[in-house]
Formats: sequence, structure tokens, C-alpha cells
Amino acid sequence: HMIRRATLEILGAHAEQIAGRSAAATVRDPLTTLITSPVFMLALEQEIERALRHQHSLALLLFDIDDLAHINRDQGWGVGDRILERMGILARRFFRMHDWVARHADDAIAVLLPETTVDQAAALAGRFREMVQDRLVQQDHKTNTTKLITVSAAAVGTDLVQSEIDAAVVMQEAEGAVLRAKFYGRNRIEPREMFEERVAR
Repeated sequence: HMIRRATLEILGAHAEQIAGRSAAATVRDPLTTLITSPVFMLALEQEIERALRHQHSLALLLFDIDDLAHINRDQGWGVGDRILERMGILARRFFRMHDWVARHADDAIAVLLPETTVDQAAALAGRFREMVQDRLVQQDHKTNTTKLITVSAAAVGTDLVQSEIDAAVVMQEAEGAVLRAKFYGRNRIEPREMFEERVAR
């Protein structure tokens, strides 16, 4: 944990030099306070290398908020931002200290789970999906109705990393699995085995 914290500090200082922005803003998303997507991708590359070196399992979760575009359109961007902020708080509290939790794109949260099998990751994703549905209830003051906030999610991973894996393609696999989860009805988990022969190119 100390090594990773030092790595993030170095990355932040480097980003500050080349971009002229504050170190905190380049490492932490200001809305959710989760790590940013570029830092997450660097962590994914490092964890793939470590899993290959030690022959460990590795999994990645991707949660995408259902109908967030409609919520932003109907109730305003501020409502959508509050949902993302609250979801970030839930994710930080739910996942382990040594998991990597990041904001991905505009309305998604990515979680990297070292030494975690696909089945274990899917089970965690299911529990987090239920937590979001139970705790993130949105009140629509215009219609005086409540709306459950749900997520569609991907659980992508391999029980044993045995060859090099391209981090960008792993993320593409997760994004594709989320789209399938939405296509098949939303508010569900789409598990996917990380096929190394496909993503090693």
C-alpha cells in the first residue's frame, strides 16, 4: 500500500510538471474522489505484470449507471453529479484497501481486483449492484416520485495469468460486456473470461 501511494504521488508530481495542473487533480477525480482513469490504466498494466510474474488471478469490474443521461436531461446535471459522488463513496467503503477504484469516463466506475477470480469478482459485483439499488434512491421533485438507481456491470478476468495481456483491450472487453448487460435488460452483471490469446496481441 505504501509503495502504491508513493507511485501515485510520483505520477501526480510528473503530471503537474507536464500539464501545469495540481497533482491532486491529475490523480484523484474531484467529484468522486476516486483515482482518475489514466492512473487506473497504469495500475492495470502494473497488476497484469505482477499477476503474470506470480501466476495469480486478476479481475476487473466496470459499473455503468443506468439511464444517467436521462436523469441529467430531465433533472439537471447536478442531480447526476450527486449520484456519481454518492456511488464513489459507496465504492470506496465496499472494496478492499488494496483494490484500485477509479472513475471511468463520465458515468462509470472501474475496480481492479488483484488475486481475484472471475467468479469471486462476479459475486462482489452482484453485492455492490444490490447495494447501489438499495441505497441510491433518487427523489424526482417535479413528479413527486422516487426512482431506483441501478447499474449495469461487467466482471472480466482470468483465474490464472499465463501470458502478456494488453490493458487497453481488457478495458475494451469490460466496456463491451457492460453494453451487453444493458442490451439484455440493465441492472445486471455480465461475466466474461479474459481470453489471453485474444488480448495478448
